[in-house]
Amino acid sequence: MTTIAFNYKDGEIAVDSRTSCGSTIITDNCNKITKRNGITFIGCGTVVDIEKCIDSYINGGGDDNLDATLFAVDKGEVWRCGQNEDNGFWRNKC
Repeated sequence: MTTIAFNYKDGEIAVDSRTSCGSTIITDNCNKITKRNGITFIGCGTVVDIEKCIDSYINGGGDDNLDATLFAVDKGEVWRCGQNEDNGFWRNKC
């Protein structure tokens, strides 16, 4: 489970750094914040699917069923994003 805290007023983001597989802890030093194309992404889910979801955000969508949810900070706006078979890529403004 990923924990994300966002202080909108001050523009601060905090996120935990644990990755696991089932009940096994893989590491407590994972960076879950990624910056690409001037956009800050905070992801939870499987690492591969987080990367695919970021690609979908940047490239305008996709239709794979992904095990990932993102927050994107883009030009001062915050978006919650994901992708699934039924709806394709989606994003909602926070």
